[in-house]
Amino acid sequence: MKSILTIAVIGCILFFSSPLSACENCSKEVKHSLHKGSCALQFALTGDLWNLQMEDLMGSFFSGKIHLSDKRAIRLGIQLSGKTEDLDGSNTNDERRTSFDRHSSSGSISLVLQPVWYLRANDNIHFNVGIGPNVSFGRATSSQTNYIQNSSDGPVTTSNLIEEKKKNYFLGVEGTVGVELFLKKNLSFTTEFHPSLGYGFLKSEYTNRYDLASGSYDQQSEETRENLQFNSNAVRIGLSFYF
Repeated sequence: MKSILTIAVIGCILFFSSPLSACENCSKEVKHSLHKGSCALQFALTGDLWNLQMEDLMGSFFSGKIHLSDKRAIRLGIQLSGKTEDLDGSNTNDERRTSFDRHSSSGSISLVLQPVWYLRANDNIHFNVGIGPNVSFGRATSSQTNYIQNSSDGPVTTSNLIEEKKKNYFLGVEGTVGVELFLKKNLSFTTEFHPSLGYGFLKSEYTNRYDLASGSYDQQSEETRENLQFNSNAVRIGLSFYF
């Protein structure tokens, strides 16, 4: 299904960039705040460029920006994301009943420092590019318990607990290519594409525990992975407040 948010973003860009979107006098009244000494607080939602659906915009990006001139600024930002999920289900086949309970959670934090350069299209529309270091950390846990009963109302004869824990680190650079549309002098709508390139480290721990009528036993394993990572489809959509 085509993303509603993707259409909305394109519509906003066309609306605010079109000379027909407002009367000539109104558009002249909208000025920007991109000048030396101006500061801004920015808030944005983060998601996937090709899948901008509301349920996938799980991350939040907060940043502060100060302008060194009308064409240059420096920005410090923090990105937070998190998700939890609980699932359960069951199935009965020839009086043999299987069921499961699953819980998972994940979270991450990322810091980015960027100098940003601006290119003005007109008083209301400004393009920008930036690049700077990015450091991030994340972790995720999941557990699923499977139950087997020989009859739908009989005792559990077998249970199986599967646990997984992951930690990941990233150190690299993040770029920004964006458009800023000023709705008022001190308020703007922003869309940004921010690819990143860097070194990633992932550590995973697995536990598989079986409880049987004859006893119980555990299986444990651990895996580490290091690689070069490139993310080319991340976007931010939000607002900037100037003062």
